[in-house]
Amino acid sequence: DAQLAVYQVFQKTSNWKYEIVDSQPEQFYEGELLFSMFSRLESMLQNSETINYSVTELFLKLIRLPHPAIYSYFLNTSQNFPPSFSTLKNSMLEVSQAVLEQSDEVLEFSEKLELVKQQMQQLDHISKYYSSNGIPPEEKEILTNTIIFEEFAKELMALLHSKTTQNILLR
Repeated sequence: DAQLAVYQVFQKTSNWKYEIVDSQPEQFYEGELLFSMFSRLESMLQNSETINYSVTELFLKLIRLPHPAIYSYFLNTSQNFPPSFSTLKNSMLEVSQAVLEQSDEVLEFSEKLELVKQQMQQLDHISKYYSSNGIPPEEKEILTNTIIFEEFAKELMALLHSKTTQNILLR
């Protein structure tokens, strides 16, 4: 899936010409869109399921673009940025820490997480009338958002592998 998506985006954008500007501005600002996306990603456990799906899908679509700066900005974790600089790595670490903290507050976290995973794979979980077998709504929200985060991390890894493979094939 990820390999095909990267290939399709590459094919559609292969004739785009990217201007690489070698500049070192004194202070970097990622812009309103990325600022908002990183803020939403970092507050993932408090967001609605719909917002989380939208934000993660938007990140994945951006990362699929073959612009040279996208790889270094989003996927190169060894790149050094100033501490105030928003990066995908820092945002993912922040959400991971929040998941660890929240998991301590939910009794039988692993068992409930598996139950919610199974429920999310059923079509009727989308209905507003669906209830999840005795799991309190606030716990279900944490569990659902943890699963979305976990799937997003898997998609990122698949995308990283696919982009790396694509770059090797193009050499």
